[in-house]
Amino acid sequence: MAVAGRLFEKKVLQVLQRVRFQLVQLGGANDGGVDLRGVWALPDNTSIPVIAQCKFTNTACKPAVLRELEGTLLRERAGTLGLIVCAAGCVRALSKVESMFTDAC
Repeated sequence: MAVAGRLFEKKVLQVLQRVRFQLVQLGGANDGGVDLRGVWALPDNTSIPVIAQCKFTNTACKPAVLRELEGTLLRERAGTLGLIVCAAGCVRALSKVESMFTDAC
């Protein structure tokens, strides 16, 4: 993996730690689509399992990235939160999907 991609993952990890995510950086050729793994420790002492995919590219993330994450989540335990973090943002179609989930919360 390129050094820039690993640095991006590390930066994402640091930002998420500020909001109570307890994650470890995995990444690499055989990461199974998971760059960060751990839990989100909520203030009420519950925790939610989390996986994250970090995409450090010059182009916006496309819907295929969401489909990849969906496939990865199928191999995780029920209730796992999946995050996609794209350095260049996402295309409009993915933004619409994101707003559906955001509006539902």
